[in-house]
Amino acid sequence: KQLVDTMGGTVQVDSVKEQGTTFTVQLSFQEAAAEQAVEPPLVSVEDYGFLRGRKILLCEDNEVNRQIACAILARRGIEVDTAVNGRLGVDKFAASMPGTYSVILMDLRMPVLDGLAATRVLRRLEHPEAKTIPIIAMTADVFPETVQQCLEAGMNAHIGKPIDAQLLYRLLLQILRPPQV
Repeated sequence: KQLVDTMGGTVQVDSVKEQGTTFTVQLSFQEAAAEQAVEPPLVSVEDYGFLRGRKILLCEDNEVNRQIACAILARRGIEVDTAVNGRLGVDKFAASMPGTYSVILMDLRMPVLDGLAATRVLRRLEHPEAKTIPIIAMTADVFPETVQQCLEAGMNAHIGKPIDAQLLYRLLLQILRPPQV
């Protein structure tokens, strides 16, 4: 209510016993002029081609989140190998041939071995790509402290959940594509 009041809006409450309550919030906004509107740059069709055929290791214990991430990645021709916990993710990466995976997407909250611990273990493996494989944290926890913990554990980037597909594609391109000169 205080936030709505501060923004010059109103809150209306309609309640019927044993049926429920409806809250209606009304706020007024000024329409931005066309020259003020800022559209985030979208990933172009040409860029998608760069992602096609890549293979990603997705470490995610939640089946629904795993299915969503796989669907988002598959839309761009990315092959996904999955692990339902951090320990299985470490084992799959350790057993892989160099060049198998382009990126690891790592959930933070998983059973057996969480994402931070799994990343620390991965970075210490004898695998030739253990220190260089890009690892992206995926978590609903987007607090700055958590992002910092991810970086300190050896992750390269962080993306929040629910996953914004365009943001994920841009992040993958930024990490995988060499800088344009």
